[in-house]
This record gives sequence, structure tokens and C-alpha cells, in this order.
Amino acid sequence: MRVFPLLTALTAALTLVSCGSSASSIHPTETLEPVLELTAAPARRLPPVKAAWSYNIGGTNTDALNAGQTPNGSVISVDLLDVSSASIGRLNGLGKYVICYYSAGTSENYRTDSQSQRLLAPELNLGEVQRGSGTVWEGEKWLDIRGFTATATGRAATLRSVMSARLDLARAKGCAAVEPDNVDAYANTVNQNAPSGTPPSAIKAADQLAYNRWTADAAHARGLSVLLKNDLDQVSTLAPNYDGALNESCFGFVTGGRPECDLLRPFTGAGKAIYVVEYHPSSYATAVRKSIAAQLHLNVILTDENVERLNPYARFGTW
Repeated sequence: MRVFPLLTALTAALTLVSCGSSASSIHPTETLEPVLELTAAPARRLPPVKAAWSYNIGGTNTDALNAGQTPNGSVISVDLLDVSSASIGRLNGLGKYVICYYSAGTSENYRTDSQSQRLLAPELNLGEVQRGSGTVWEGEKWLDIRGFTATATGRAATLRSVMSARLDLARAKGCAAVEPDNVDAYANTVNQNAPSGTPPSAIKAADQLAYNRWTADAAHARGLSVLLKNDLDQVSTLAPNYDGALNESCFGFVTGGRPECDLLRPFTGAGKAIYVVEYHPSSYATAVRKSIAAQLHLNVILTDENVERLNPYARFGTW
């Protein structure tokens, strides 16, 4: 259990109000920001800079965690919405540092909780999520974060409300940190089967920066550490706002003869944790990649592309 700093009687009472709210009890038009502005931010646990970690967000992994199985890493990333509070509590009891995954940038029609259902409103959605060479992520659409500000009404207010509820849930379940996914819509085509008239690059870099900064601030206000997921082109700007990074496949993209992992250097220089997952077998851990990982202080794991393995094929880097 995390110990929070002592507050005044009034602040403590307000904090109890915040902690007592569950994701399912938040009114559609409510957010918790007014309460959080009146309280001191709880202390947060920073992610370990050197760690043997495991990525366990796949469906089979979620079932295994909920059935009582335990990965062998000291840092475990799990699905916030599907891994039970009891399972996270068990991992905490074993001394694991638990990171909770959720999608901050897409709607997911396969989620059944009431907050996720709110994201399916047509006015909140752009096109289908498409990655790589035309692969569409079934059931996911980009959320419309155009014009996002921390004080906006309408569409942005609904997004703030839902994502605030998810962060409240992460705190209530005992997550030490969160990894909000799909926070790079500006770098993707968002008009695949989108509403008529949606341009391919509807989301601008400024929209993404505003949304990602709000996400980090909202997590910190709840005593949660937060990792920047991918979004490499904005690392230099966002590194001060985030407690570390979690990246997928940066070794697989090369610019100027060096892998895009180099773009994570602002986190290296700041002494913050960097976790990298590559979807390859153990043979991918070449001497060159090991050397780069050591230089950049990366904690690298190799696992299957569907993230179904309880433990990775291999680990290398600073851990």
C-alpha cells in the first residue's frame, strides 16, 4: 500500500471523496479535476531505471494472471481493465512494480465497462486504427482529440471524464504507473472508414501535445507514475512531463544508420526508466543491439507479437 503525505483536515476529506469514486460511479458530465486541484498530489513511485520486466497485456496473459500465475520480471505491465484488483494486489504483495495499460487514444468496441461504452459515441470517433502495411486493428477507432485543452467543453470534456475515470481505477486497483497507449494519432492516417470529410491528418502535433500533457498531469495528480508510449517524434518535448518511456519496436526502424531507439535519449539523459519490447525470438539479441541498449540504458525484452507469453524469450540492456 502506498503511503501518501499528511494533508490538512480539509484536504484529507477531499482526498477521501476522490479515492471513494469508482469508474462506474462517475456521472457522465463529472470530472475529478476540481477536487484534485484543491489537494496536494500524492507521492508516486517512480519506475525502476534498471529492471527485468515483462509485458503481459495479451488475453492469454490476462487469464493467466487472474488465475494466479506470476511472470518472473520485477516490473509487470498488465491490462488495467481486465486484470482483477485481487491479481494486482497479489503482484504488489510479491514486490512487483505494476504498470497498467489502457488505450488513451482509441475507442474499443470490445470493452464492456460503461466508461468505455461512452467512447463509442459517433462524435468522438474518427477512422479505424491502421498500423504497418494496411493492418487494421479490429474494433478500434482513433478518438477525436482535435482542439483538446484542459478546460474545453463538449467532446474534450467527455474524453477527460472517461480517462480520469480510468486513472481513478488505476489508483484504486493499486497500479504504480500507467502506460496510456495510442497517443500518436497525429503521426497516423486517421480517415480509414472515418466520417465523411475527415482529412488523413486530422490530428495535429499540437493537439497530441496538449492531450499527452494533460494525461501526464492527470496521472500525477492521482499519485501515479506515467510512461510515454511510443510517440518518438515528441519525446524531446514530452520527456520532462513523463516518468519514463515504454516503446514498441524502436530497433526495427532505422534512420541515418541508427535505430529510432536513439530518439529516447532525453529519457536516458534524465535518468528515467526506458522499457522496450521487440516482437522477435531470442536470436534478435545481437551484439550490436545489446551494445546500443547498454548505451541508451534500455530494458529490452523479446516476446511474441500477440504478447501471449507469460515470460519473454530473452532480456538484454541495463537490467
